[in-house]
Amino acid sequence: MDKIKIQRKPFENVTFDFEGQTVEVKPFMSFAEKSALAESYIKTMFLDFENNTIVGETDRIRAEYQLMINVLGFYTNIDVTDIDVVSVYVEDLFRKVTDNIKNYFEFECLLMDIVEDYRKDLALKHSVGKVVEELSEKAMDVLSKFSELTPESINELATTTSNLIKEAREISNPADSLLEKT
Repeated sequence: MDKIKIQRKPFENVTFDFEGQTVEVKPFMSFAEKSALAESYIKTMFLDFENNTIVGETDRIRAEYQLMINVLGFYTNIDVTDIDVVSVYVEDLFRKVTDNIKNYFEFECLLMDIVEDYRKDLALKHSVGKVVEELSEKAMDVLSKFSELTPESINELATTTSNLIKEAREISNPADSLLEKT
């Protein structure tokens, strides 16, 4: 079998009329553009800008509006510097623009997957951190009480340690704890 070379013709920009003006849309999102948009969305949604730290979900609405501005700015001939993103006409304009971007739906699906993965990662980091913190506090209590150890306190320590280990395992794989209960 002979191999052939596939060459894609460049996409032609799409135009449509919006409120008496011609809007020109670049109809395809490149990998690099998708990456930049996703990174901006994640930072806007999860970054505490005042402290420059990653926190839990902070502002999904702001992230959505930032995404609108970025898409309108990257993919159209619209000057977005003075655009009022909270007005209804911008949402309508945004829908018309994204309807003309051939792979926008795939980008949206990918973005939601990235957000969900990021949420899970944050939840895991916070839950494991809490267990480690509790374990550290209990260890410090035990170390301070070494001079007071009795056979009963050693048994209590063994039980506490066993419970903490079991708790850590449940956090690292919550599905296992659900299976044990059924």
